Amino acid sequence: MALGSQRSRLLRLAWPIMISNVTVPLVGATDVFVMGHQPDAALLAGLGLGTAAFSLSLFSFNFLRMGTTGPVSQAAGAGNMAEARAILYRASILAVLIGILLILIRPLIILALHVAAPADPAVEQAAAAYLHIRLLGAPMALIEMVLVGWLWALQDSRSALYIQLATNLVNICLDLWFVLGLNWGVEGAAIASVLAHGCGALLGCLIVWRRLGVDRWIVPTGMFAWERIRGMLLVNRDIFIRTVCVVIGLLMFRLEANRFGAVAAASIEPLYQFLTVTAYALDGISHAVEPMTGDAIGRKNRNALREAAIAALQAGGIMAFVMTTALFIFGPNIISIFTTIPEVVILAEAYYHYAAILPLIAVWCYLFDGMFLGAALASVCRNAMLQTMAVYLICLFTLPRWLGLDGLWLAIIIFMALRGVTLAIKWERLLGSADAKLP
Repeated sequence: MALGSQRSRLLRLAWPIMISNVTVPLVGATDVFVMGHQPDAALLAGLGLGTAAFSLSLFSFNFLRMGTTGPVSQAAGAGNMAEARAILYRASILAVLIGILLILIRPLIILALHVAAPADPAVEQAAAAYLHIRLLGAPMALIEMVLVGWLWALQDSRSALYIQLATNLVNICLDLWFVLGLNWGVEGAAIASVLAHGCGALLGCLIVWRRLGVDRWIVPTGMFAWERIRGMLLVNRDIFIRTVCVVIGLLMFRLEANRFGAVAAASIEPLYQFLTVTAYALDGISHAVEPMTGDAIGRKNRNALREAAIAALQAGGIMAFVMTTALFIFGPNIISIFTTIPEVVILAEAYYHYAAILPLIAVWCYLFDGMFLGAALASVCRNAMLQTMAVYLICLFTLPRWLGLDGLWLAIIIFMALRGVTLAIKWERLLGSADAKLP
């Protein structure tokens, strides 16, 4: 398959994912918007702390999506649709069990947050109120991850778009209604998210159920075979470790801001939206190349794998450059949309240039993540992330002490850069996976 054809295929898969992905941080941006227009900065800081803890609690289990897409795309590429269905069923059962566990241990999660991230009492109270409600939606959110990952693996990015659009648009509308209209505060933002994930999970189940057709009633051979379950658990273990490191790294960045006071912590939130919005947009390319990588490996086509990777790197690099340029130009104007608290606006504008350059630095780690996860090289992703975390923690606990908030932003830039470098040096291992025998 020619490089030009791979580019066309990549863009065809990427645009629905990009649209759906961009709506994800828009939910967070809406949360920041509604809280940023409240008179108390503690509500905005508490929301940031609560959402960060929720991300650690829930998206640590993002292996349910990542561990589904790669193996399913490889099974589909090899023509084994029975195993593709078996992976869906196994992952769905695991998602429900983890979701129920998160609901049961809500008090422990909130207690751990207070111990690990002491903040002003008003900030802690807002974060606890948010988490207590938001975690009720964990089972639906995790099921949604599995369904989206399965559809991406089969290169049905449009159906995944419908699921994520439904979830995120419902969330945004309810967020505005509950917080600004009914004045429910952080509790309103949490309730909106729970209801939205319920809608998304229901729609996703209907779409996947219809796609399975008559095969939905057939239990795949070996679905409960221990060797296959063990293989899934090992891959998920490695992705779990990798994902926990990512989430903890980003969480610690936000928690460290609390050491500079509530205003500094609040100033991080609008700038953090720069990172999340651009990350989700660039992940459109990353998620598109993931099933393309798995498909090429399933067909044992090294050349197709190489061309898919090059097409993704080219497209992602161009997009990141455009985003960084736009943020440098419009950054201060965007900040004023998120919050009208004067002291928060002034501090955010003083540091926006760090957030603006992040897309150009971080894009490479997003793209390589997609390729290596599509190749099901979860252990490589795990080891690269552990190496990155070792350096990042040193930077995080030294640079802010020397350079203040400048040092905090430099630490997160180093974190993103190293994530890409530690995977890029394994390029030959990625290409060689197309020659390996499938498990």
